[in-house]
Order: sequence, then C-alpha cells, then structure tokens
Amino acid sequence: MRNRSLLLTALFLFLLGCSTDDPAPDDQPLGVSARSFLSDENFTSLVVEIVYVNGFEPSGISLSAVKNFLQTYLNKPEGIVIKSRAVPSPDMDIISPSDIIEIENMHRTEFSSGQTLTTFIFIADGKSDSSTSEEWVLGKAYKNTSMIIFEKEIRELAESSQVSSDQVQQITIKHEFGHLFGLVDYGTPAQSDHVYRDPEDPKEKGHCEVTDCLMSRLLNYERAESLTLDELCHIDLIANGGK
Repeated sequence: MRNRSLLLTALFLFLLGCSTDDPAPDDQPLGVSARSFLSDENFTSLVVEIVYVNGFEPSGISLSAVKNFLQTYLNKPEGIVIKSRAVPSPDMDIISPSDIIEIENMHRTEFSSGQTLTTFIFIADGKSDSSTSEEWVLGKAYKNTSMIIFEKEIRELAESSQVSSDQVQQITIKHEFGHLFGLVDYGTPAQSDHVYRDPEDPKEKGHCEVTDCLMSRLLNYERAESLTLDELCHIDLIANGGK
C-alpha cells in the first residue's frame, strides 16, 4: 500500500498520513497478524512497546486513550500492557523506510512468544521522507506488528491549528493500530463494501469510506475523545475475532 499523506483541508479536518511499506525479511507483511490482534485463539495478552526519542514522550492522556481503544476491540483476557522508554535521537531529520527498519532492529526488545503478542511503536523526532510542506505524514504502519509515529510532524500540525498535540497523537496511533488490525479489507475481510476507493488507484484498500470513522482518510481531530470506528469497521473486527 503506497504512502498516504496528511493534507490540511479545513480548520479541523485533515487527511491522516499513513503508509504500509514492505516488511523486513524476518517479519510479516502488514495485515497478516490481524486475527492475532483481535482474537484470543493464539494470543491472550498484548504488550505494546513504545520507544520514544528523549523529549518526545507520549502524553499520559494519549496512552490512556490508546489503551482504552485496544481494550474495547481486542479479545485479550490476560490483559494489555504498555511499556515505554526513552532513547537518544537517531539524528535523522528525514526518515526513509530503510531507516525505520534499522531503528526497529536497534531498539525493539519485545517479541511475540507463547500467548503474548507484542507491538513495537517508535516515536520519532524526524520527518518521513514522504512528507512535504503541503502533505504531512504523521504515522506509518509498516509491518504486521510495527508502526512509527512522526511526533515532530504532529507538534508542528498542532502549532499551526487549534487542536492539541495530544489529540493528534492519540488519533494517529489508533488509526495506525487500525491498519495492524487489517482494516479496511487489508487482512480483516470487509463484511460489506465500505472500502474507500482512491480515484487514482481503485484497487487500494485500507481506509473506510464512512466520513466519521477512525479509518477514514478525513479525520476531525477536534473530536479526538469521541472519534472511533464506525459500525461497519466494528462488524469487520467482530467477524475476525474481535469484540
């Protein structure tokens, strides 16, 4: 799935930037672990490993919102744990897909084993190489259990608008989790036709055509606390083992 960019379209409406880059050889493609996230068939607990650059720590508000989001949709009876720690900056103003893999290989310490599934999230102080002054990329889900969040981009977006960085951050992380869950029709089969069709590439999947859905390409960050998956995406998750 090609890179998605965030476009400022109105005061509070933005197009969320995300992408699905090719995985490293030892990892799986995006979407193949969707049922592992959603159901308790093979994994009964989830550990979310968040590694952030010094000075870019995720807010407690964002982490609480993300954990509530995961508890709402995932069947993980043994619980969901979020672990976070700081690391020095990789000193990369511009971060490429190969840089992302290198960063994960250097810093990831939690790996899925037994009945525990893990997710790696890196919160960067650099920008995506796909980002421009007009198109802002905020996050990328790039492997089956991995994502990167471009916090510098998030803070610049917040400064240029009337929304807080907490609001943008939590929506970005939840949206990227939606990709790890295989939405929309990208590992979790769509139970109805609600896949957004890109006029330039009608075969593209991964976003919802419902305007107010968390997986829509147009997101209202001012509604961060209430923005969630629409009924059609929720039905898809339930059909693939979620709740």
